[in-house]
Amino acid sequence: MKKILIAVILLAFIWAIPSVRTKVGAKAVPVLERLGPVGAALLNPTRRYATQNEVVGIARLIKDDQQEGRPLPVDNFTEWLRRRIVHEDGKDVWGNPFWIRLTGITVQVGSNGPDGKRGTPDDVTHTTKF
Repeated sequence: MKKILIAVILLAFIWAIPSVRTKVGAKAVPVLERLGPVGAALLNPTRRYATQNEVVGIARLIKDDQQEGRPLPVDNFTEWLRRRIVHEDGKDVWGNPFWIRLTGITVQVGSNGPDGKRGTPDDVTHTTKF
């Protein structure tokens, strides 16, 4: 119990101060990953935040492409991600592929979240209109 409390306080400190978050955050992740399920539970909010930012950014790029007359990445989404976002391998922080859903006037970009299953409450999604 004491380890959990220390980890929570450490995460709160890292998250609260941007300069500390940048410097210490990269070093804290491997330590938290070694804590197993407890560490994963502590990291998930941070991973969720990062994934939300990623899906919003991906949706913006798709919208920009559409407005500029480029073809939408319907059949080749992973390849499109690799071309448009150099560091992107097409997967979220949990190792699951990002997905896209296009309808008449909207695009939804998503991640299956920590459980790896699509359509569950922990999914991270963003929908935007064209």
